[in-house]
Amino acid sequence: MTRYSAPGKLYLAGEHAVVTPGQPALLMAVDRLMHVDVTEVTTREAGAWGSVHSTHYADPLRWGTNDDGEIHFADSEAERMPDLVSETLVRTAELARARNRAPRALDLTIASELVDAHGTKFGLGSSGAVTVALVQALAQAWGLELSDEERYRVALLITLRFSPRASGGDLATSTLGGWVRYVAPDREELATMLTERGLVATLEADWSGLELTRLPVPRSVQWVVGWTGSPADTDTLVAEQRYDAASREQFLTESRAAVDDLTRAVERDDAEAILQAYAASRDALLGYDARGGGGIETMKLRKLREIAENEGAIAKPSGAGGGDCGVVMCERHRELHRMKSEWHKADITELSLSAYLQEESR
Repeated sequence: MTRYSAPGKLYLAGEHAVVTPGQPALLMAVDRLMHVDVTEVTTREAGAWGSVHSTHYADPLRWGTNDDGEIHFADSEAERMPDLVSETLVRTAELARARNRAPRALDLTIASELVDAHGTKFGLGSSGAVTVALVQALAQAWGLELSDEERYRVALLITLRFSPRASGGDLATSTLGGWVRYVAPDREELATMLTERGLVATLEADWSGLELTRLPVPRSVQWVVGWTGSPADTDTLVAEQRYDAASREQFLTESRAAVDDLTRAVERDDAEAILQAYAASRDALLGYDARGGGGIETMKLRKLREIAENEGAIAKPSGAGGGDCGVVMCERHRELHRMKSEWHKADITELSLSAYLQEESR
C-alpha cells in the first residue's frame, strides 16, 4: 500500500475577491490532511475491478478499465451521475492515455482529517484536498509524471464541472503547501475551452492571469483558528451575493491593495506590516459585508473577532464566511490564554493547526 496526502487550507486574505479573475488571495495549507491509500489489485488481467472505499459511499465504488484504458463503473448510476471522485478517475485516465500510459484498476481508500468525529466539515477545503490527493495517487500509480502546476490544473478542470464558480484557491494551496499567493484564471474561458478543445489541449494552453506562488511562512507572527461549529456552503454564499457594481469595485480595489501589501510584508517577515495589511483585508471584507446587508460575518464570527480584539489581536472570517472559521493573527509572543477561555465560553472551538509544507505531504 502507498499513501498520498494533501493538506487542507485556510484563507488569510482575499476571499470573495478571488472569484473574480485577476484578483489575488493569500492562503495557508494546514496540517490536517486528506489521505488516499493505493493498493494494487490482485490481478492485472483485463476486466479486473478496482474499488474506492470512502465514508462518502455506503458501499465501495467498483470501477475498472477496458482494453482502451477507459474507466467504467459497475454501478450504472455512477456512469450517469458522476461525482468528484469518479470524475477524477475518468479525467486522470484520459490524460494518462494521451501521454501513452496505461491506466489500470486499483483499490483506493480515502480517509479525511478535515472533519470532526461526526463527519462535520471544518471548512478546510476537503473537496479540494481529496481531488489533489487523488490526482497525485492515480498519476503516480499509472506512471504519469505531473508537475505541481499540472496537478493543480487537472484538479481545477475536474472541479469546474461541479463548482463552476470555484476559484481554485483550495486546489492551489493543497498542491503547493505552506503560505500561497494565488490569482485565479478565467474559469468561464477554461470551461469553454474544455468543451471545445478537450482536456489535454486545455491543460496545455496558456492560462492567462494564473499566479501560483509559494511564500515563506512568517515567523514573526502567530495565528489561532476558531471554528464556529456551523458549516458554510461556499457555492451558495457566492451565488447569493447581491452587491451593486460600485460596491463590488470598491471592495476589489481595497482587497487587492491589502493582499499585495500582505504579500510584501510576509516576504520580509515584518510583523508590524503583516498585521497592518491583515487588518486592511479584514476592513475590506467587513465593509463589503455591511454594504451588502450582512451574511459573511455571522453573529458567532463577530463574537470570535470581538473577543480577539479585546486581547489586542486581529481577527476576520476565513473563506466564504456564513459560518466555518475565523483566523486570529498577532505578534509571535502575545499571550492569548484569556481569548481562548472566552472562546470556550462562547462555544467557539480552537482548532490546533499549523502551516503544512509541501515536502511533508509527499
